[in-house]
Amino acid sequence: MLNLRGITKQPRLILKIFLKFYSMDLNDLWIGDKVKMISSGEIGKFEGVDPSGMANVRIGKELKLAAPSDLMQEEDEDVFIQPKKKVQKGKDFNFEIMEMASFNRKFDLHMESFNDYEPRSWPSGELDFQVYKCRNYLKEAIKNRVPRVEIIHGRGKGILKNEVMNLLFVFDEVKSVNRHEHEGMLEVWFDYV
Repeated sequence: MLNLRGITKQPRLILKIFLKFYSMDLNDLWIGDKVKMISSGEIGKFEGVDPSGMANVRIGKELKLAAPSDLMQEEDEDVFIQPKKKVQKGKDFNFEIMEMASFNRKFDLHMESFNDYEPRSWPSGELDFQVYKCRNYLKEAIKNRVPRVEIIHGRGKGILKNEVMNLLFVFDEVKSVNRHEHEGMLEVWFDYV
């Protein structure tokens, strides 16, 4: 039988034992992921790895260093975006059932999936090109009144993911966004009220 009195009297010892066997792999985190500092209970956003191997965690306006063993990833809730205005039905949306049925519901933003990237045409770089392609894809999805799409941004530092999330706020038709972190993908649901 477990004696709870002994545990409550020595929480630091239990924490030290836990931290000895548990260590967060910082490579599993993306910039912007929600993390909890176990020792203080504070929740913040992961902002990368310090040259010393410690995690940079932003808590409010303060940037703190944390050992990987002192971090625990907090589950992000799905992001819900409310439409800014009602979308008009009728003649503004000329779409055909066949176009909607044949529309590709997955869009891969990895550079190797594009054959029309010309660096001289995009002096601002690959990121702007990927955001441009994503914007055009979303416009086509909305034009065809597709109910759901998957945008594959990949795993990495989260820069492209954040740009795509910012882009989604521009479209009134976006109803909700489900983040699938381990797959490097956003599932976008539309509402055509």
